[in-house]
Amino acid sequence: MSQQWFGLKPPNFVDGLRIPQVFKPEAFRSAIRYKPLPDDVFIVTYPKCGTTWTHQIICLILKQKELCNLDNKLFGEDPSLELRGGESTETMPRPRAIKTHLPFRFTPWSDEAKYIHIARNPKDCCVSYFHHSLSDGFNGSFDQFYEMFLSGDVDFGDYFEHLLGWYEHRNDPNVLFITYEEIKEDPETSILKMASFIDDEKYAEPLRKDPELLNEVLKYSSFQYMKEAANKRAEEKAKESKNQELNSINTSAQKSEKKIDVLKIINLSKLVRKGVVGDWRNHFSEEQSARLTQKFTEKTEGTDLENIWVKHIPIKSPKSKKYSMAAQEFSDVPASQFVDGLQIPAMFSADAFRSVVNYKPRPDDVFIVTYPKCGTTWAQHTLTLIFRHGEPIESHIEFFNAAPFLEITGAKGAEEMPRPGVLKIHLPFHLTPWSDQAKYIYVTRNPKDCCVSYFHHMRNIPGHMFSGTFDQFFEMFLSGKIDYGDYFDHLMEWYKHRNDPNVLFVTYEEMKANPEAAVLKMASFVDDEKYAKPLREDPEKLRNVLKYSSFKHMKETVNQGMDELMQMSKEEIMNSTLPEEMKKAFARMPKPEEGKEAKKPSSVNFVRKGIVGDWRNQFSEDQSKRLDEKFAERTKDTELGTIWKDYM
Repeated sequence: MSQQWFGLKPPNFVDGLRIPQVFKPEAFRSAIRYKPLPDDVFIVTYPKCGTTWTHQIICLILKQKELCNLDNKLFGEDPSLELRGGESTETMPRPRAIKTHLPFRFTPWSDEAKYIHIARNPKDCCVSYFHHSLSDGFNGSFDQFYEMFLSGDVDFGDYFEHLLGWYEHRNDPNVLFITYEEIKEDPETSILKMASFIDDEKYAEPLRKDPELLNEVLKYSSFQYMKEAANKRAEEKAKESKNQELNSINTSAQKSEKKIDVLKIINLSKLVRKGVVGDWRNHFSEEQSARLTQKFTEKTEGTDLENIWVKHIPIKSPKSKKYSMAAQEFSDVPASQFVDGLQIPAMFSADAFRSVVNYKPRPDDVFIVTYPKCGTTWAQHTLTLIFRHGEPIESHIEFFNAAPFLEITGAKGAEEMPRPGVLKIHLPFHLTPWSDQAKYIYVTRNPKDCCVSYFHHMRNIPGHMFSGTFDQFFEMFLSGKIDYGDYFDHLMEWYKHRNDPNVLFVTYEEMKANPEAAVLKMASFVDDEKYAKPLREDPEKLRNVLKYSSFKHMKETVNQGMDELMQMSKEEIMNSTLPEEMKKAFARMPKPEEGKEAKKPSSVNFVRKGIVGDWRNQFSEDQSKRLDEKFAERTKDTELGTIWKDYM
């Protein structure tokens, strides 16, 4: 593009990176040389991707005991590492929340420090960056800024290079990769996630135990509070001398002979603007949207980034060839998407998923809730047989209608289900459709056996497009970067509600050790008079429930039914009586002839072993130790350690 700076000075390049004119090379280079301490927490973003907001959150997490004395404090006004310089950063009190816009290759790195990278969809980022640039003196139009953004001709360079540089490290144990949209949609969960990442016992546990403290963090990191705080601080700054030297902020970073307007640099009132998702629609032309979508598609091909922002951009049409699972190859990362902040299988419909979250439960609804591979199918069949007094389901298709998997079928599956029926979900508590009148049976399983079973499930179901090793899967499971998120987040959310009158908390191992007692326990929980009493009075009915929900029977019937479904043509699937959204999900799955490596196993082995302790055949000694450590850390002060002491 032509060398026009639209009111700004010509760009400043240091070591190949374009940085703001007000930054000085010596400060920038000292920032790169900074030696991180083990308790340092870096907030890393491309500009206008939630830097100030996340910095505020992290400071609040680290300063929990000081929340009562905030008095309109905006932590986000603290200079970034690049502006402050490394020497000045070393004088900050510990633990340090250090914000930076540096690309990964420039970021001071330590395996002991923590790095929280916040990404934002590029369209909203572009709009926010434009408004920020206006406050810095840019006098061009949005159209002109858009061209600069698209070409990477802006401070801190190309958006996509920055994003992908950090994306490659998303699975590093000391990196938390999170999106602006995820924080916006569920700030409470995001705050706990960040606190747990930094130090669960020190920062997350106090927030979980003290709802008032958590509410304080939510309050002081809300956009309303931050906007008010920013405006108040801007007014206070305006009363100060406008000839104040910048070295009153940072002596090592900026030693200028000129007197600089401090407000010009910090722009306090501009730090927090709208904080909304989707504002790009008020600025982008149709052509601009299409061009940025095209660049996004090209730059992020082969990653799961295209799925993260489907709701907000959207990036790709599900009808496009590139989005089709048939056009994908199996890989060592399962095909996933993020919907409302939760990672779910790519084969699921985002609209169907959201309809479940918004579903209003009926008083006679009974939900089977599990983290994946914790006994879901077993509990589904058991409860279905309880409802039918031991009479087995005639076909697998009939079973899917009688016990719909709601994340696939959508709310329609619940609305059209013959009653009484069983509603299956893997949703964490905060996304579960809740009613005090409905019943929820939560089945959990020791994490080691769950991990092994989940691995085989991912490998066996073609729709997951997963061909990785157990070692690769273990790392994803341990970090929680997998469909339905972190095992422990899921478990602990539901564990808190184990004593609710409409929640039955039961373990896989308990069901395995004494299936008869478990059957009667579930039946009594749902309705003792209607379901448990007939089983107690008629041993034949109870024997049938046990027989048809046994692993021997299920391994034969369920696996056969799943194999038949996998072998059906798309036309046969669409003409079946399966729930509508389930038809679409099965039809989207790759067939053996589709995709370079899409070789479907002879059996999907949906019901595999059904034993306790199989993890010993899969885990290395180091893997067992690492999961033990995380288990002890996350379940501290609960009875969960006692429950599984014989199984782990």
